[in-house]
Amino acid sequence: MARADFHELPRASCPPAGMTGRAADAITDQAARPHRRFGQRLLNATLFVLILLSSFIIVEPAPYEAIFMILCVVCAVARVRIDAKVAPLFVLLVLWNLSGAIALMHLVTIPYVIQFIVISVYLSFTSVVFAIVFSEDCVRRVELMRTGYVWASVIVTIAGLIGYFKIGGEALAAKLTWAERATGTFKDPNLLGSYLNLPLLYLMQRLLVEGVKLRTVALTLFILFGLLLSFSRAAWGVLVFTTILMMGLMWVTAETNKFRMRIVGFTLAAVAVVAALLVVALSFDAIGDMLSQRAKVIQSYDSGQHGRFGRHLLALSVMLDHPQGLGAFEFASLYGEATHNTFLKSFVSYGWLGGFCYLTMVLLTLWFALRTVLRATPWRLLFIPIVCAYLGLTFESFIIDTDHWRHFHLLTGLIWGLAIATDRWRWQRVASPATPAAPALADPGPPRQ
Repeated sequence: MARADFHELPRASCPPAGMTGRAADAITDQAARPHRRFGQRLLNATLFVLILLSSFIIVEPAPYEAIFMILCVVCAVARVRIDAKVAPLFVLLVLWNLSGAIALMHLVTIPYVIQFIVISVYLSFTSVVFAIVFSEDCVRRVELMRTGYVWASVIVTIAGLIGYFKIGGEALAAKLTWAERATGTFKDPNLLGSYLNLPLLYLMQRLLVEGVKLRTVALTLFILFGLLLSFSRAAWGVLVFTTILMMGLMWVTAETNKFRMRIVGFTLAAVAVVAALLVVALSFDAIGDMLSQRAKVIQSYDSGQHGRFGRHLLALSVMLDHPQGLGAFEFASLYGEATHNTFLKSFVSYGWLGGFCYLTMVLLTLWFALRTVLRATPWRLLFIPIVCAYLGLTFESFIIDTDHWRHFHLLTGLIWGLAIATDRWRWQRVASPATPAAPALADPGPPRQ
């Protein structure tokens, strides 16, 4: 049986919905023009650099912001088409931000409030742009995203290890850690742990599909160690959940029972490797002490009336009493700490309109993710880790504020873009019956040497 791995996924680029016959041929002819091909190559290169620098936000504005603006210009040069199906995402995000801005009108003279509004609008705009970009030439662009993301994770993990083990001295360590937890080039260890989830899923999937290769194993263990040193309970739990979910989805979409047995074997091997890694980590006294402390399900700051979960109950009361929203930062100023629940924060800070828009956007994204991943497409293998990472991040949003995390908006755009590409691809198959069916996950066969 033919082997299906990452390098053999077919390149699929679908014409926009509504295009048939000569119109589709015209698009193909236009795509062959030199300036069109140059624009596409420039777009792909810019996208790769953007993802590669996505973890470097120790300073703000970060290089990510500048590269993203360049990406927008390059999209115009490459004549990227805007599909009408992205409109619901755009409208929901506009209403969410508009509601938040109205709630903040009484604080508009404060500089950091203006900065908050600008960042929210900007990050929402990235979701829409990513949806547009990944709706075309999606296999190649997701592969570029995956490669850039893995190497960005390696870079941020190196920074985290330098800080945690104080390799560059105390001054540098203070910038790369927080409360004896690795942050790398992020400002929050929880953000570091969450960011590393998707590349770990991709690496584990590669090991499963392509077989054990030394470089892939080394990258997986290295990034996994970086996630461990973030000492983020949420990130640990999400990694376990998303890994199990990914194995389940690959089991469901597998073509043969032989590959399903391979999934079982890989899962048992992964458990053994993680156990061995924990044994090695526990041999360091500092790591062992922090692990024993962080392994507790409930920390001191979680319990009590003004603890994390107590504030959730307070936020529910405030939400009902203030349908127009308090505005950002006001809940923290009243109760000493933020809600640490993205959905409650949307209602409390942005008002009922903003809260319902944000909740609707997340639910729609989840619906598109689950609907799309169950359809056989040339990019389903690449799409599975994205779905798992987004679902994990959604659960994490119940205990952490994730609405200003860049990779949350990247995942949102990826799901909408690939959902649009899937609809186009299915339409193309109906319009052109000769279009080959999408390959199911075949028996990978023996690993390459």
